[in-house]
Amino acid sequence: MYRRENNSPMPKSILAVAAILAILGIGSWIYQLIVGMQVTGLDNNVVWGLYIAFFFVVIGGGAALLAIVGISEFKNILSPDSKSRILLLSITTFIGGGILITIDLGNPIQVFRIATSFKFQSLLVWDFWLLALCFFLALFYLVKVRKDNSGGKVYGLISIAAALFLIVAESFLLSSMLGHHLWESGMTLISFLISAAVVGSAFILLLMPDNRTVRNILLATLVFSLIATLAEVFTGALTGNPETKTEMMLLLSGQGALYFWGQVLIGLILPLFLLLKSYKPIAIALLSIFGTLMGKVWLLALGQWVQGSLVYIPSLPELITIIGTSGIGVLLYGVLVKAFEPKASPKAEQTKMSVA
Repeated sequence: MYRRENNSPMPKSILAVAAILAILGIGSWIYQLIVGMQVTGLDNNVVWGLYIAFFFVVIGGGAALLAIVGISEFKNILSPDSKSRILLLSITTFIGGGILITIDLGNPIQVFRIATSFKFQSLLVWDFWLLALCFFLALFYLVKVRKDNSGGKVYGLISIAAALFLIVAESFLLSSMLGHHLWESGMTLISFLISAAVVGSAFILLLMPDNRTVRNILLATLVFSLIATLAEVFTGALTGNPETKTEMMLLLSGQGALYFWGQVLIGLILPLFLLLKSYKPIAIALLSIFGTLMGKVWLLALGQWVQGSLVYIPSLPELITIIGTSGIGVLLYGVLVKAFEPKASPKAEQTKMSVA
């Protein structure tokens, strides 16, 4: 049994709103470039904030999309049209991730310096080139799928491996930071893998809102994420060292509680409830992505917290820039769909993803 995908062009009203948000975001970034990074919530103690948190979310989701298309070469779960759409979204996320890291560095020239330093003892350089590799893999994969309706098993395996390496590199980039014991936990890699699966599934749900298989995958990943999050936090609060206990109490009932409970209640429990009781796919997908973002924010904020200081709070320019970047992503995806997708008959747009 198969379901029809929602492959209709993106409504002009959504594109119009995205354009407005993009303009606001670009304006906020220009303001940041002119005034300086002091307009953000970052300082000497907190060097990674909302930009990097959203970068981790977007890149993890994009890598998961690439891996899912690779898996479809071994199990016939996606039609060529579905692969094409997912790869276009993956390409969009990789470009968006590049924009986010450029914004976070504060100066576009810094990206060029990292790319051309070729100092592969630095995880930041590895992260850059793995991101570039995944981008070009997704692009070439898209061209091959449009030409041959399939990338082939070898290309699928390479895509899966590259996507996993990118997610692992993102987690190692964080866990390798000395002096931040919260990031050194073995749960960092696990949480990055789970969150990538959540965001990737949520992205696909936006493209295929009526597909039961995608719905079940997202349900499973949200449950895993909820269990892992609660286990990590409550274990640290009950059995961790004094420093860890202090940080976990800040997360449960202190300055970081807004992030933690925002993730658990709004980003995990609420979408799970909607999946089981009142199916609203767009809301479920957006809430799942929001919850993952909140999880990354509290991980970064608590990991950089210093005794006697305040927990990191994103500034208004950061929030506007992040929303604007999302608008740019929506516009970019709309442009890519129009540029790369050939017109197809209704029959050609029947999904090949099986329904459990």
